[in-house]
Amino acid sequence: MKLPLQFVCIAACLAFPAPAAASTPDLDGLYRQQCSDIMSGAWGAFSDTLSPDYRGYNIGADPDTRATEANSIRDSLAALQLDACATTVDMREGTGTNANAIVHFRVEGVVRKPIGHLQAGDRVVLVFHSADTWKGTDGVWLQVSADTLGFAFSVNGKTVRQTGLI
Repeated sequence: MKLPLQFVCIAACLAFPAPAAASTPDLDGLYRQQCSDIMSGAWGAFSDTLSPDYRGYNIGADPDTRATEANSIRDSLAALQLDACATTVDMREGTGTNANAIVHFRVEGVVRKPIGHLQAGDRVVLVFHSADTWKGTDGVWLQVSADTLGFAFSVNGKTVRQTGLI
């Protein structure tokens, strides 16, 4: 008996699974995890969200690597008792295993002890605006780079330094 062509095509299609859809990262979730790691001081876990070949490009500074990024952030925030960390993903795009995002990253806290021109009890807000790249392998997404577009530093509600695009 000769089978109709449509039956043969349907049977052939069912025999082979459809290719897996390209996974896209939950960027909001990835940034929430980074904030959680920063707030809890889990710098090893924070580093684990960065690719081994990570590069962080900061305005007027040498690039950070995976090995130096967490230390750089930790040292910058050492004088603060952090009470808030949030990210806003302003733009996202990506295909397959690559994703790009434009992000506002904000941390807030209170100065614990005087340092430089800051007094104990001063309220500090740091906002970084960056263009980030993520890469996914086997369902695991790691940040490959962060290119700082601008930052603002406020003390007690007054902006004391702003550079680049915020």
